[in-house]
Order: sequence, then structure tokens, then C-alpha cells
Amino acid sequence: MKHFRNLFFLCALLVSLTVSGFAVYAECTGTLSPVRYITATLLAPLQNELTRAGNFFEDLVGSLAGYRALEEENDALRAQISAYDAQIREADAILEENTTLRELLQMKRRYTDYEMLSAEVIASESGAYGVTYTLNRGTEDGVAPGNAVIVWEGMVGAVTAAGPNWCEMISILDADFRAGALISRNQETGVLQGDPTHYQNGELLLVWLPQESEARQSDRVVTSGLGGLYPPNLFIGRITALWEEADGLSCSAVVKPTADFVSLRRVYIITDFLVSE
Repeated sequence: MKHFRNLFFLCALLVSLTVSGFAVYAECTGTLSPVRYITATLLAPLQNELTRAGNFFEDLVGSLAGYRALEEENDALRAQISAYDAQIREADAILEENTTLRELLQMKRRYTDYEMLSAEVIASESGAYGVTYTLNRGTEDGVAPGNAVIVWEGMVGAVTAAGPNWCEMISILDADFRAGALISRNQETGVLQGDPTHYQNGELLLVWLPQESEARQSDRVVTSGLGGLYPPNLFIGRITALWEEADGLSCSAVVKPTADFVSLRRVYIITDFLVSE
């Protein structure tokens, strides 16, 4: 037992002297001691992994913070875009209203003897020989069945039914349409009517012209105002063909309207007009 203690003492003394010797050597030579060298070598991989892990978590925290900041910025941008969109819609509505009022003013200057109001086509339904249009004006606005409907290019139809805030209109091409007509150049009168055989070509007929009619192609055809149903001098279109009927008692003609029925969107309803004596 005493021998073992002496051996342990000698080993401890040897280790102590060795460490002290390494320290004195490192101090004198200015280099790392072997112990520190070995320790640094053993710990370097662990320190490297710990550093990488620390950098990863630091980057992760930074990324999360950046992501939250980016989300907040995106939310702010979305709110700003939404506000801009609302302003654009409001500006578009104002421009649309101004355009409508300007067109209505121009129409009233053109037709000084007419009371009229603007209307929008909100629906349409095609039939075998015509199209029925639904407009966003009704009896509360003074609309009544029989009112003429026009655009800048001329007459496009007539109101056939009306509710409080809506009305229905048939076009002048419809097979049920009838109106007194006048040829501007020579004042010959006749009757305009829709015709199933000419509807698909966007045309209508002018019938009951005089037997010795002097009408010609390209003559302007307007409403005559006879009967008081529709105002006079509403432009309809121009004659494209003319012939004498088989019975020899009258002539008939094909009339091509100038209005564009395909893009019909805004129209003007004549609610009242003055009849010249």
C-alpha cells in the first residue's frame, strides 16, 4: 500500500513537472504549449459546429423578423392599392356621369322640343324576329309605353312596357314595330315596319309609298309624327332598295338604319314632345 502511494506521488509529480515544463517552454519560445495545442485541436470541431449552429439560429431569427416586417409591408401596400382602386373606381364613375350628362346636354340641344332622359341597357332577350331590351328607367322617371327611344344616330326603338324602375323596349327592326315615316328630300309619306325577312340583315321596310313615288336610293327616312305617337323628324336610316308592289297601287322600299344595335348600351327616352300645328 505504501509502495502504491509512493508510485502515485511520483506520477503526479512527473505530470506536474511535465506541465510546468511545457508552460515554461511555451513562455520562453512564444509558442502554444503542447497541452493547449492538443486541447485546441480536440475542441476545434466542437466549437466549429457550435458556431455554425449559433449562426443558423441567428439567421433564422433574423429571417423570421424580416418575414414579419415583409408581411407588414405587404399588408400596408395592399391597403394602399385598395385605396387607390377605390379612388380609380370613384373617378371612373364621375367620368361616366360627366360623359352621360354631356351627351344628354348635346341631345337636348339637338332636339329642343323634346323632354328626354338617359337610360342604360341592363338586359336583352333575342326572339325570332327581334330583340327586347330592358332599360333602367321606369314610370317613376316619367317613362310610359309608346315613348320613342333614340341615340345620337337616330331612333332605335320604342317602349312597350314599364314598371317603377324599369322598362322594356323593342327595336325598330322588330316585326311588331310600326311608325309613320317621311322621306326628307321629297316629303313623301309611308309606314315603317319591321319585317321578318329583313330582320337578319338589320333592315326594315318602308311601305305604302305613293304609286308614282320619286324616292331614290340613299334618301333619308325620318319619322313623320303623324298620329302623334312618335315625335317628327327622328332619323331612321336611308333607302337601299325600291320597288313597285305587284298590285300597282303603291311602292315599297328597304331602309337601312344608321344606329348600331350590336353595341347598344346608353339610350335616350323621349318622355314628352311638342307637336307643331
